[in-house]
Amino acid sequence: MMNGATSSRWKVTALNVRALAAGLITGALLVAAYTFASGLIAARTSYGSGAELFIPIKVQIGLAIWFSGIYGTIIVAICAPIWLLFRKIGYTSGVLALILGFTAPVTLWIAININGNWSLLDLAKGGLPYGFSGSGAGLVAWLCRPRGIGVLTNPAMPI
Repeated sequence: MMNGATSSRWKVTALNVRALAAGLITGALLVAAYTFASGLIAARTSYGSGAELFIPIKVQIGLAIWFSGIYGTIIVAICAPIWLLFRKIGYTSGVLALILGFTAPVTLWIAININGNWSLLDLAKGGLPYGFSGSGAGLVAWLCRPRGIGVLTNPAMPI
């Protein structure tokens, strides 16, 4: 049987996983919304108001959600240890979640798409929608974090 401390630790872990999952889902949905809006704009400006794109918008949204889930999982795997380092020194805030949520997707976008044909500024501009989606995801994860569960939420306490 589990004692109280072990049970509480599992509860904190489950709540942390819930917060990360909420952030991941939020980021994927924000990227899907961006893909939908940019697909509609591209269809209307390139082909007129009634035209369809080569890849239907519904397929684009499905692919955006799928790849956002994959990229989001990679970003969570990178950002969670960084967050734990900041938590260990006692600095966690919504602003940090926004900054970390913005810089991780933009950095990943640049790293994946870098080649000799694009400047770093063009790559950064291309990653801005994903950075804004990531900052929304980071803020949601921060808002869903466990609070007030006792000693295990103390930033000085190692997990």
